[in-house]
Amino acid sequence: MVRFTLKQCTYFIAVAEHGGIAQAARVMNISQPAIAQAIDKLEDITSLQLFDRQHARGMDLTVQGRAFYIEAQKIVRTALTVERNVFDISANLKGTVRLGCFQSIAV
Repeated sequence: MVRFTLKQCTYFIAVAEHGGIAQAARVMNISQPAIAQAIDKLEDITSLQLFDRQHARGMDLTVQGRAFYIEAQKIVRTALTVERNVFDISANLKGTVRLGCFQSIAV
């Protein structure tokens, strides 16, 4: 069973791409403690050290972090695709249309 969340993966990706918690928090308009807590929890759950923390210089991905980054991107991309497809289905923009007619009319 998956124990980490899409939100944790999204925050992790933001920190990896922006180089630190403060920068990611600013871009995502989320508090720094919320992101820090999500990253700490993600590291606990996965038993991975995802970042090398460098005081006043941001955060760098570890080897484990780079590998997880690739997987987290796949997870988030897939979730966004599922969300779009569900929206299309619920709005009747996607699905199967079956038409039928009497044979005498079809000729």
